[in-house]
Amino acid sequence: LLKLEPDHAPARLLQARIALRSNNLRQAIEALNAHDLYHPEAINAPDTALIRAEALVRYGLDDLAQKVLEQLRDEFYDDVRPHRLLAGLYQRKEQVAEAIASLQQVVRLEPSDRAARHALARLVSTVDPEQGIRLLTDQTKGDVPAAVMLEVARLYQHAARYTEAEAIYARLIETAPDDADVWLEAGRLSDAMGAETVAVKRLERAVALNPNRETLASLALAHMHAGRLVTAGRWWWRI
Repeated sequence: LLKLEPDHAPARLLQARIALRSNNLRQAIEALNAHDLYHPEAINAPDTALIRAEALVRYGLDDLAQKVLEQLRDEFYDDVRPHRLLAGLYQRKEQVAEAIASLQQVVRLEPSDRAARHALARLVSTVDPEQGIRLLTDQTKGDVPAAVMLEVARLYQHAARYTEAEAIYARLIETAPDDADVWLEAGRLSDAMGAETVAVKRLERAVALNPNRETLASLALAHMHAGRLVTAGRWWWRI
């Protein structure tokens, strides 16, 4: 098609998208340059600018990509795509406040975007754990995936709301009895709350499911906190 119609704009953009998915950045840029040559009036059109920004990000030209995306966001504020790309870019550049603002717009425009909501909750919880909890507990009506509940439990811990966190872990242990991460985190919480017997039981289960350095060290620490230094030493030797 492009041999017969080199000025075919949709085909050029499709070529650029395919090249990006194949991580062929040079071909993507060449396709965009050809598109711009034949259609200079569409250089700043949303679809063209988004592809160009993604290519710039892949090239590591973050500042230039940010400039393109911010201009696009300002011109098309209710288009979720610039907000989503900017959120990832801001996080990579450790611009936390800007990343939060972008993710808030993604959630506003697409409330069902669970990944964006979780990312926003994690970022917000670093400065305001309660707000992070609210973002996720808004979803906790009806049948809630275990991954969401686990994230809520972590945020409750971060907010020092240990009773609420414990209630969620107890529920997750029943619904996901073979999840080593659930047993590990529940055991650590019990240890932090001074419930050494419960902590050891939970951490032993975590070790049985996944005997790695993290689970073994956590179990050893729980025994140490309970004053069982000899037993703790045995677990340390297994690491």
